[in-house]
Amino acid sequence: ATDDLYLAWDFTTASTESVAGRMLAIRDQALEQMGDVPAAVTVTNVTRTGDPDQPEGIAIRVEGTYTVPNFLTGDGSPGNAFHYDVDPADEPDALPTVNPDHPTVEAPFQCNIPDTTVNGTEPAHLVIYGHGLLGRNTEINASNVRAMSNEHNVVHCATKWAGMSEDDIPNAVASLGDFSNFRTMVDRLQQGILNQIVLGRLMMHPDGLAALPEFQRADGTPLIETGHLDYDGNSQGGIMGLALIAVSPDIDRAVLGVPGMNYSLLLPRSVDFDQYEAVMVPAYPNVLDRTLIIAMVQMLWDRGEGAGYAQHVTEDNYPGVDPVPTLLHVAYGDHQVTELAALVEARTLGAAIHRPVAAEGRWAEVEPGWGLASLEYPEGGTAGSAVVVWDSGMEPIPFDAVPPRVGDDSHEDPRADPDARVQKAAFLFDGELVDVCGGQACTADHRE
Repeated sequence: ATDDLYLAWDFTTASTESVAGRMLAIRDQALEQMGDVPAAVTVTNVTRTGDPDQPEGIAIRVEGTYTVPNFLTGDGSPGNAFHYDVDPADEPDALPTVNPDHPTVEAPFQCNIPDTTVNGTEPAHLVIYGHGLLGRNTEINASNVRAMSNEHNVVHCATKWAGMSEDDIPNAVASLGDFSNFRTMVDRLQQGILNQIVLGRLMMHPDGLAALPEFQRADGTPLIETGHLDYDGNSQGGIMGLALIAVSPDIDRAVLGVPGMNYSLLLPRSVDFDQYEAVMVPAYPNVLDRTLIIAMVQMLWDRGEGAGYAQHVTEDNYPGVDPVPTLLHVAYGDHQVTELAALVEARTLGAAIHRPVAAEGRWAEVEPGWGLASLEYPEGGTAGSAVVVWDSGMEPIPFDAVPPRVGDDSHEDPRADPDARVQKAAFLFDGELVDVCGGQACTADHRE
């Protein structure tokens, strides 16, 4: 009888093709079109030590643009969706193609060459950096990124996350007032991932950035090592970076700082959503409607963020991509990206967790790090994927689907801690996981 039946669970399934088919199609078309020739690059500004506004510790700052095939309508700016040769309403399986009227877009980039590299003799490691929520590529000027560059001989390069950068704020606001516009954000996010892939190729190619005089010493030897490319991103850069490393054929290893996945899980638990939900309320005043809408559009968002790609990062990889060992650095008590989502992500990746997860009495789970194997630090061995929780003494997050609001925010603390940067460098550049916490719970200094 039906009154004896219970709903055990319900869920929505999606195929690999329906989630990632468009992203993989534009990646393959773009790389085939480029062939063995790096993207065209234009340097627009170079500053050096002593110039006004030069970031401390950065010897050479290089800014410019590079050319990427455009798979969006119009000129590829915010608000444009994918371009198709046919009407997708008539052919639902159609894939995006290059827009013949605007076949390319110019993506911005910035690279910082640190004092350590210029004053030393060894070429620098190359790292793509992913910026935070609706931000900009100039985030690589932040003190923690500059410290990583100088402490570990790293040249960071970054572009804007097209789809969710400062340029996209007006379109994000428009979408919050009318969610029928939301597909334009998701389509541009996939173009943004492509922009990151092309930047990586430009960084690695011997005729790319390495051929520019700004990336060479006076004797013509390169300042950068083009044989190895890694990724490091924080917050939105951690969330979006998960999708990038799943589809990039060039990124070898990745560190995702304060990461998570599935924006429909993240948004209600983030203080960052306060101002954006205020925009949404007039159009959708009923809280149940807003909750349902955020859940529904996740099926679109999966195409442009890490949730749709996580199961293909460390295994079951897409064609042309090798497994990418990934290190997750989580902030205990994070007000912006809940650590609950990071642990879901870690279980999806098959990552092992540093134990003790937190000091006695600090972690509310009955079994801290449930479902995750204990991290064993190999002696000189190849490191697999791992998750480390960094506790800077902040208040624990609530269990309800609400943002933490008590006390200070720990969101930026892991990346600012020198020990965390040591662990990141060993993982990215030596392929090793090192215990920088002495067998104890990992703690970080709080960034005021």
